[in-house]
Amino acid sequence: MSAFDDYDSITSADDVYYVSQSDYTYRVPTPPRVNVAPPGIDSDLNLSLRPANGDPSMEALTFLKEYGYQYTIKKDASYSWSYDKRYQAQEILPFLYLGPMMAVARRDFLQQEGITMLLAVRPVIEKQSTVFNRVLNVADELGLQKAAIDVGSTQELISFLPKAINMINEHIYLAHRQLSQQHSLNGYSKPSMGKVLVFCESGNEKSVAIILAYLMQMFADMDLTRAMQYVHTRRFCVNVDDNMRFLLTGYWDYLQAKWMVDASHTHQVANPESRTIPAPQASSGSGNRDFSRKRGFDVSMDEHDEDMDGQESETVPRGNAPFRDL
Repeated sequence: MSAFDDYDSITSADDVYYVSQSDYTYRVPTPPRVNVAPPGIDSDLNLSLRPANGDPSMEALTFLKEYGYQYTIKKDASYSWSYDKRYQAQEILPFLYLGPMMAVARRDFLQQEGITMLLAVRPVIEKQSTVFNRVLNVADELGLQKAAIDVGSTQELISFLPKAINMINEHIYLAHRQLSQQHSLNGYSKPSMGKVLVFCESGNEKSVAIILAYLMQMFADMDLTRAMQYVHTRRFCVNVDDNMRFLLTGYWDYLQAKWMVDASHTHQVANPESRTIPAPQASSGSGNRDFSRKRGFDVSMDEHDEDMDGQESETVPRGNAPFRDL
């Protein structure tokens, strides 16, 4: 008799003193799905850089506000999408492109769009791949900057997101400074910028994660849902599975926590008086305590014992029990 037969015999017995609170399932537990609705025709999406809040990297990239993001938003490619476009690279932002490895081989496209950097996202096992290395050699032929993110799994990719975003921002900043100096010498007045093409083998999976993380980190009011909706209007064939969505949701939570800490630090620097913490005073029933000594385990336990004096212990239920007594 198997274990499942034992379970059936126990649950079908007449002398059962408990019943299950929910239906039994043999499915492996999975995290909740992150559902993303398709963007509407009258989308209220607005691309604007988030406040710096003392972040030196964001303060150095204030020149990005000069570019017309509303023009980029209106270029909705989802209504005119065709299958062959999945083999091409699409403009996500005026300085950021997304596409497959095949698009990098199109030297005429790279020169026409003014791409200045190639950022590859490849598996670790493909690090010595002849195909990937041959594609990256296109950067040497055209005098472009190149970089690669080597990851072993989707979970590992999440840890590389800050590094990839810093690569993009550093190149954009240095290219802007260099091109601005050249344009000033030649008398050009229009804004100049570098352009980064982020790609993986298909252009629909791992490279998309970097683009989504970049949008969430750099632009205000751009959570995962809005970022995915926006990228779909640029490159309709992207595929973000449930595992990637769940991990990117965690990255969004990390960003929010980081911004909260940065905003609190900026407020404390601007208002030094808010950092003054009043000295604690002993309550009437706790006696005289020495708050100058370090609060160790013994001190915490002594205070806990004092708080529990004269109180009856009670059991507080936590959540729902799997079974209920009859």
